[in-house]
Amino acid sequence: MAKSSKARIAANGRYRLKAYETISAPARREERLNELLTIGATRAGVSKSVYILDTLRDRLQRDGITADDLPPLPAADTEP
Repeated sequence: MAKSSKARIAANGRYRLKAYETISAPARREERLNELLTIGATRAGVSKSVYILDTLRDRLQRDGITADDLPPLPAADTEP
């Protein structure tokens, strides 16, 4: 397997910063949420990330929160 060049790794990092946002929340260890998430994701046949995001989307939908509630995104800067 070929190693990724430093330039490729840097480009991938820039893309991830531009295209994705990280969602994070601390949880008390005694709740064992990480282990519960692992069980739920395994039973659903998906990754923990997919399981968490699906759960968030379901809750937002139940609460009637949609993208229409957000202000419009600023115009994307275009590079020459």
